[in-house]
Amino acid sequence: MKMMTIGLGKQYGASLCHEAGFKHMGRLVPMFAEVILANCSILFGLAIVENAYSRTCLLKGLTPAEIPIQEPGLLDLARKLMPKILFDNIAVLVIDEIGKNFSGDGQDPNVSSRFATPYASGDFTIQKVCVLDISEKSHGIMIGAGCADTCTRRLVDKSNLEASYINAITSTVFDCVRLPMILKNDYYAMAACIKTCNEVDREHIRMVRIPNTLEVGEIWISESMMEDAARNPRIEILSPPEELPFDANGIYFLRAPAFPGSHLLNPFRRQVFSRIKNRPRGINPAGPVFILFLIILQGLPRQQSSLPPTGCTCGSYS
Repeated sequence: MKMMTIGLGKQYGASLCHEAGFKHMGRLVPMFAEVILANCSILFGLAIVENAYSRTCLLKGLTPAEIPIQEPGLLDLARKLMPKILFDNIAVLVIDEIGKNFSGDGQDPNVSSRFATPYASGDFTIQKVCVLDISEKSHGIMIGAGCADTCTRRLVDKSNLEASYINAITSTVFDCVRLPMILKNDYYAMAACIKTCNEVDREHIRMVRIPNTLEVGEIWISESMMEDAARNPRIEILSPPEELPFDANGIYFLRAPAFPGSHLLNPFRRQVFSRIKNRPRGINPAGPVFILFLIILQGLPRQQSSLPPTGCTCGSYS
């Protein structure tokens, strides 16, 4: 339904639907889609549910009549299969990259806990969120940076503000493109988050680092969370604890081994991290993306299409 309203509607359709604000999106998206179904030659819809590794775990074809009936159930399935960081009371979350190729919000709020609108929320919170960079595929679109507390100068230098603002103006939501506190490198962006957490033990900070909010199958956790990890049967510890390595410019080596003499100041004193396998739904954690693709055959009368009475195709793989 959303792909008909906003995807096929392009910027103009998205702008019309967002005009009333996110408060009314749940009502307007189906209403717009019903009008499109009644007036356009929709051949069929192909629903795709992806897992946390960006691999398809379900394909389901739907006739035009089946789309409004069966899509809500498929959306519920996608929500149940969303990835999750399997820890409570996270003080600091470090996200290596944000980008539109990871989430429409740049960072998936269901993972980061940071929603850009008051009309959506999750069941957990994280005190401080730090973002380090923008993905190359995002082409400077810095949507999602505004939901963080700190970012790097590198991220800001890569940002295409004008292109990012088009997205924000279309959605009528500006928070996602506001600039957070800008620090000169990775080290200071992380340190500022640790320093400003409230009611925590900074010597044993509960801190998680993820490459992005789409790929959370393997993540890094601080040593203070190791006992929680060991007790959880859905978590596999992949490496012993090691210090966060930074170069002389304060840039974090994402997968480099620890080295003696790394410049760890007070916020990182005695902080070491381990790599773990995060399995929200067992061996094949299913993920956050539900996409409905639609094909419009312009000018083709509906009576010329011959569709089976129940979906076009249905299958799954993992």
